Amino acid sequence: MKGSIRSQLREKIFSEKAKGEVITSSDFLAFWPRTAVDQALSRMARDGELKRILPGIYEIPATNKRFNLPVPTDQEQVAKAWARKNEARLLPNGIYAANALWLSDQMAGRYEYLTDRPSATVHVGGWKLRFKKTSPKLMRLSGSITGLVVQALRSLGRKSIDRDFVVTQLTKRLSDTEKEQLSRDMELVPVWMRPILQQVIAPPVSHE
Repeated sequence: MKGSIRSQLREKIFSEKAKGEVITSSDFLAFWPRTAVDQALSRMARDGELKRILPGIYEIPATNKRFNLPVPTDQEQVAKAWARKNEARLLPNGIYAANALWLSDQMAGRYEYLTDRPSATVHVGGWKLRFKKTSPKLMRLSGSITGLVVQALRSLGRKSIDRDFVVTQLTKRLSDTEKEQLSRDMELVPVWMRPILQQVIAPPVSHE
């Protein structure tokens, strides 16, 4: 790959990344020095090739072909880019997790993630992302299906959870590999959730 760092970086971004994807300068530090990457991305944003979301975080613009309008920025991608940039681990808020697992149709009132980094709030367009520092023990579940399930059940509440519904939904939606992961992580799961997840991992055998 020849040419300036900017031309090399442009080629790498537009050949390997999708439109609408959110990237950060730290994604490319294995190839070029930080200062050079930061300068190249900044100039690409200035020239309209990229959209600057936050310092060091950019979006590859995408357009809805039918309406010829910009595709809204994906908040989850922004959160993941923020995590990569800050070398942070994340867990989504409970409502988001419950929606992702089809355990609730309630909409999250705000975009919130737990993290092992200091708490922070960032503003992106008309919405904001909140990152809330939590315990190292809980963050051990970051990036796993177990973390998503724990956050979902936590949002449903120990006293108000519909156990039969949750067991049925998770049994149907989780793959065998994900259930095996739940089994391996059981000691990290709050005690009150364990009987529920045991039913998901090994549902009763029907004798009909």
